[in-house]
Amino acid sequence: MKPNVNTTQLGDRSLAADCLDTEKFVCQAYTTACYESANPGVRAAMRDIQNEELHNAEKIFSIMQRRGWYQPQPADQQQVQQIRQKFQGV
Repeated sequence: MKPNVNTTQLGDRSLAADCLDTEKFVCQAYTTACYESANPGVRAAMRDIQNEELHNAEKIFSIMQRRGWYQPQPADQQQVQQIRQKFQGV
């Protein structure tokens, strides 16, 4: 029996969004692994892998942005300044 292509096939936009979400999740997992690793060699390996994943996420984001699938709004400069002031003393 052949699957119904219209209901089982994801479009490029959906696939790209899923890939980007997966990269975000993976990057968070590697960040946690870096923080919790007692072995410097393991920590360095996790950091290297995390950098690769960040690069992959950046490529996916760029593709999505170029195609108009991901259009983040520019930050309000007043809000940026407020946040900057809030964390300057930390």
